[in-house]
Amino acid sequence: MILNSDENLVEFLPLSIACVDASGIYRRVNRAYELACGVSRHQLVGQHFKQVLSIWLAEDQYQAAVRNLEIALAGTRGGFDTVLWAENGIHHVELSYTPVLDSEGSVAGVFEFIDDITRFKLAEERMVKELRRIELIVESTSSYVFILDREWRFTYVNRSAKAVLGNGQELLGMLVWDAFPVPDRPALESHYTRLLEERTHQVSSMYHREPLNRWFEHRLYPTQDGLIGYLRDITDRRMAEEAVRLHQQAIASVPVGISIARYDPQSDFPLVYANPAFEQITGYSVASVIGKNLRFLHGPDTDQPSLAEIRRAIHEGKPLKVVLRNYRRDGSEFLNELQISPVHNEAGDLTHLVGTQNDVTELIESRERLARQAHYDALTKVANRYHFIDLLNHSLKLARRQSQKVTVIYLDIDDLKQINDTLGHQGGDMILIHTAERIASAVRETDLIGRLGGDEFALFCTGYSNDDEVEGLIKRIFTSLSVPLRIEGREFFVTVSAGYSMYPNDAGDSQELLRLADLAMYSAKKAGKNFWRKYHVSLESSAHQADKH
Repeated sequence: MILNSDENLVEFLPLSIACVDASGIYRRVNRAYELACGVSRHQLVGQHFKQVLSIWLAEDQYQAAVRNLEIALAGTRGGFDTVLWAENGIHHVELSYTPVLDSEGSVAGVFEFIDDITRFKLAEERMVKELRRIELIVESTSSYVFILDREWRFTYVNRSAKAVLGNGQELLGMLVWDAFPVPDRPALESHYTRLLEERTHQVSSMYHREPLNRWFEHRLYPTQDGLIGYLRDITDRRMAEEAVRLHQQAIASVPVGISIARYDPQSDFPLVYANPAFEQITGYSVASVIGKNLRFLHGPDTDQPSLAEIRRAIHEGKPLKVVLRNYRRDGSEFLNELQISPVHNEAGDLTHLVGTQNDVTELIESRERLARQAHYDALTKVANRYHFIDLLNHSLKLARRQSQKVTVIYLDIDDLKQINDTLGHQGGDMILIHTAERIASAVRETDLIGRLGGDEFALFCTGYSNDDEVEGLIKRIFTSLSVPLRIEGREFFVTVSAGYSMYPNDAGDSQELLRLADLAMYSAKKAGKNFWRKYHVSLESSAHQADKH
């Protein structure tokens, strides 16, 4: 049996093999066995196993080997793991003893095997180390890790989970439902069971009420024995997401257009965001403008001074607020109050430009209307008395510095009361409007006309150096007014009386110049109307005499 085994087969097997007969004598060893125990076969074969084993095993190993070999000789397989020291280092080996029975069922001998399990032991040690390292990581992590068995009881809870989820109670062995009551336990239990059966993991988020009052991300991984749970506190992230969502809703709901461009000169500052108000103001859909430069809003109006300001502010990375003309998709013009704000990252680099577009057309037009109402006569559209005097004062200041003359002409419509009595006030208003238009058509663009009140007009002009030039202007006004007006199917001839005074010859301030011109006009009206006169000092005495009478 043992002794008749194929010699070549046993000799060259890589497994260390020795054959021991029923009396405990070594009958045979192969080359691998010699190398494993470091003893030649001549010292082993023919010797009792107690003597052989004492040669190459330490005392504790020897006792274990003798005990196991005796068990094998009694008919039961034995074996143990140990460590051998060899020239090439330490080897982990498994010594096993297998009884061999004869045809009658009696032990005929024992096969002794020495199996080098160093590679497996080292792998096992590495695995143990890795498991310990993983356990250390799991215990050290701020995330909450736990393991549930198939009955939904906690079998493991890491330090973080104990501190927060346990709330002072021992979780091990506790049902997860008792630790965290849920409103619909059957549904959740069914869901967990399905995860186990389908062997699929799940990622979800859930808000845990009292006593946690926190948002957690749940990651559940099925195993053969239950579920591994990984909880991460995402409260801060959810709050940040909520803040971003609220900001996005706020930006989307404001009536002011908001656009964001990437600060990238190479790509021509492409638009990356625009809110719905931008679409409503400009008429361009958000999808159609993303990736483009906003200069398309300038339309044909590319020479506006404010555009140079915008380019300079962008180049310097400075905030800017300007009003410029823009054009909607349908070509209509609107006044855009544009505010540009640069955005920098944590490193201080300019990354984006935020622009707000506000259609201020109605606001500016309203301001202009109020300004016109404050400075211009609502009926005739010429300067009112206060604005006329302000501009006259300004002109006189310039005239003093430049040694120029200023002429003030006072005009009064003749017999307007009779026209009002004939046509009513509406007809009288038409006379005033046409008179202002006729006067404007006869003077230069640099001459300023004002309505001083009622049927009285005035104008001042510079550049006339003598009476002939001034009276030439007055003649042109009279000629313009000589053409009859047709109102309600009837023709009316409108005439005026005029008087004028000059700076600096006659007076040095606006009020006095107007008074003297009015005095000259009054003299002309007394002379028969549709006439003019220049102020002369003699008119003062005539006016004084008239006041006496």
